[in-house]
Amino acid sequence: MEFMRRIIATQSSLNDGLIGALLGALVGGVLALLGSFWVAKKQAKAQAEMNRRETIYKPLYDELKRIQDHILPVNPFPTFIAFKKGSQTIMPHPQYGVWGEIKLDSRLLETPKALVKQMEELYLKIEGYLTINPRARDEVRNVLNEVLAENNQQLCSIINVGDSLIPCVFQDNGNGIYDIAMRYANVNLDEETKGKINAAVHQKCTENQLMLDMQKSYNDYVTVQRKAIDLLRKLIQRSMRQSY
Repeated sequence: MEFMRRIIATQSSLNDGLIGALLGALVGGVLALLGSFWVAKKQAKAQAEMNRRETIYKPLYDELKRIQDHILPVNPFPTFIAFKKGSQTIMPHPQYGVWGEIKLDSRLLETPKALVKQMEELYLKIEGYLTINPRARDEVRNVLNEVLAENNQQLCSIINVGDSLIPCVFQDNGNGIYDIAMRYANVNLDEETKGKINAAVHQKCTENQLMLDMQKSYNDYVTVQRKAIDLLRKLIQRSMRQSY
């Protein structure tokens, strides 16, 4: 009887060990499987982030940064802004092509909502600036000729002279207005009278509500563009961290 009890105990111990081994193997297998799923998910997420970085963030960042740092400094208050890539003019003008292309394909679905909102706001600011800019160009020419008439001087006949005068008004305190406006006219004028005309045009323009609205519209456009660049920089940096 004692012998049988020992055999049963031994058998039970073997069964318990076998079950324990099987359970251990099962748990280990499940954990390994879950681990592989986690690694695969992490790799897929990193790959998706890398794709967004290379096809959305970087192209947008490079385009906006180039416009902000290289186009607008040499062509402030641009009279022409394109929403697609094309041939450049003698005076380089902003060309926004990347966002329009992104909106035409599946990349838009992968774009963070914050970035979509920022880019849409930027385009609205650009369109607002382009709406008011032609009126401001005409206005500054009218102000110039008004001041010239007040000083008994020959009027400016250059139709698009406002293109060149707006930066003089808002960035150079009016310096050079007369020389730019009358560069093709055969007129010799003393520096004192030139300075008087420049100062008068500058004062009238900086007190003109339309001109002030145009300046504000431009500043808003540039400010929103800076915010878009900053957001893209953060998205690129975050994407790079998640890729490693």
